[in-house]
Amino acid sequence: MRSSFINQLERDEKLFKKSYYKDLTTNFKKVDVNVLLNKVKINKSVEKKRNIIFIASIFLGLNLTAYIIFS
Repeated sequence: MRSSFINQLERDEKLFKKSYYKDLTTNFKKVDVNVLLNKVKINKSVEKKRNIIFIASIFLGLNLTAYIIFS
């Protein structure tokens, strides 16, 4: 009686593992690679614009400070 109970538990455990891993592989979100690449390109262009504006404002601030000090 005990061995039949253990055998039943082992079978149930195997079935549970199979169904669990099957659910894991079917429930993930599908991601479109092109959408991700476009997001990366847009983020790079936005970052370049921010860097250019930052550098220009620093340059303008230094020039303005130098003009005020030396005039």
